[in-house]
Parts: sequence; structure tokens; C-alpha cells
Amino acid sequence: IGVTGTNGKSTTTEYVGRILEHAGFRVGWTGTTSFKVADREWTNDRKMTMLGRFATQRLLADMVGAGCGYAVVETSSQGIAQSRHVGIDYDVAVFTNLTPEHIESHGGFDNYKAAKGKLFRALSYGKRKDGQKKVSVVNVDDEHAEYFLSFPADEKIGFGLSSGYGDTTPVVATHVALSSDGTTFSVGPEAFALSPIGRFNLYNALAAISACRAVGVPWEKI
Repeated sequence: IGVTGTNGKSTTTEYVGRILEHAGFRVGWTGTTSFKVADREWTNDRKMTMLGRFATQRLLADMVGAGCGYAVVETSSQGIAQSRHVGIDYDVAVFTNLTPEHIESHGGFDNYKAAKGKLFRALSYGKRKDGQKKVSVVNVDDEHAEYFLSFPADEKIGFGLSSGYGDTTPVVATHVALSSDGTTFSVGPEAFALSPIGRFNLYNALAAISACRAVGVPWEKI
């Protein structure tokens, strides 16, 4: 499961990992703040969101060796631009949002957006595993949603506060209540309570919910 976007990548990566753990799976992840391989978790002190290609592959191999069924990879545009994502067979690509930040090294916003798009393009040529669908998970409230939904996928899940987008499977938050104590919201008949505050964390949670639905985690586990 690859997570990209300008903001919310690290939080979404951890949300996905924690949900999968709660659902009974062994999980690994790699992100800006931390690394995890099954029961072992440690701080990322490497000052890189996405490690070099060989270091990332070594981590993924460690996850396989530890019996992890899922790997969640925070996938930065810088990492993609330097081909650190090459060799990873993504099954789910998650887009959180896109704003004009971190664009200096890319030579402009369009190049920055295109770098993130390569994660979604990679779905179509990645190895297929045991019938797992290739799924794109996109924030449909972001103005760049159409671009990320334009890449081929077996299923496209659109999350947000709007009523859905095109032919996406919708994950829409309703009955949203934001307060200093946290956030409550519903997705269909399912009610959720989120301790971290702020609308941005609501979007991070929706991204994680959608990613976990993409791999078949039951609603009650989420």
C-alpha cells in the first residue's frame, strides 16, 4: 500500500498500519516518522521520508521474513523522482492531497504532480498477487483528483465529504462533528469516533479507511 500526497502521508500510513494490526494482520511500514517490521518499531532518524531503493527493499524483505501480510510505504515525490519506488509492486495507491509545496527540487508544480502520478501509473504494471485487485484511493475533494483517477486501476475508491466522483466507489463522511475533543462522523451506517482533532485528520482517517476497505478489511474492524 503506497501513500502519497503533500500533507497527511505519515499519519495516514500509520492509521492504515494500526487498523490492519487491529484486524489481526502482521504489518510493516516505512515512513517519515518511523519504521515497523511486525512487532519491532523504531524511529526514523535518517532524515528521509523514503529510504534509498536497496534500503527500502531490505526493509520489505525483513517484513516478509517476519510474516507480515501487508507493507505500507509512505511514498514521497522526491523518492519517486529518484526512482526509489522502482521494484515495489504496489497493489493500492493512496492520494491524500496536493498543494504547491516542496516543488523547488522538481522544477515546478506540474513536475511535482507528475512525480506523484507515477505511483498510480505503477499500479498497472506491478506484479499481481493472489488475486489482489489494483486499487487507487483518491481524495475526491482535492482539485487534482481527476488527474489521479485518470490512471488505470481495477477499482477506484473516492473518499471525502462530497457525494462521490464519477465511477469511483464512494467513501463519504456524513454527520461530521468537529470539536476540541475529537471528531465523530459516519460512513454509510458505520459510526466513527476519532481522537485526533481537526478536519485534516478526518481526511487522513478517510484515506486510511478507504485503503483498508481496498484490501477487504471488514467495516467493524476498521
